[in-house]
Amino acid sequence: SWHGELALNAYCLKKYQRPVYLLASQHRDGEIIAQLLKRWQFPLIRGSTRSKDALKATKKMIQLLRHDGTIGITSDGPKGPRHEVKPASIKLALQQNATILTMRAHATPAYTLKSWDKFMIPKPFGKVIIQIKKIAYEPGSDINLELQKVTKNLSIIDT
Repeated sequence: SWHGELALNAYCLKKYQRPVYLLASQHRDGEIIAQLLKRWQFPLIRGSTRSKDALKATKKMIQLLRHDGTIGITSDGPKGPRHEVKPASIKLALQQNATILTMRAHATPAYTLKSWDKFMIPKPFGKVIIQIKKIAYEPGSDINLELQKVTKNLSIIDT
């Protein structure tokens, strides 16, 4: 998922049959979305690749993945650049042999905030499209190849 679509995708994941742990940064703006996600009863992993809590968050994700846990990560978060997949989450998934799903959301009409991620908030009575795709890969795949696949899948949404 892209950072700007986080609220739409998280709302959709509320209907999922098992807990989805969402990664939220410890920064001030991460706290805002963390409060919303807590209200929606999502279990959270706090930390990000650019924080002192990165190792703690990574260890928690490895533990969850080893026990068949489900983790949601915004691929371009927490600070961008917008729509650029960071390699750390893909590398972690490959190392743990985890399933990789890409998730996109689009709302019409929507408010778009003037933030780095162009955060999207659907307007009332609009239409929201959620698209989920599974990325197929072989154990031991090249991380650069998988990054390209994830980027390609996140770049396209069928509206």
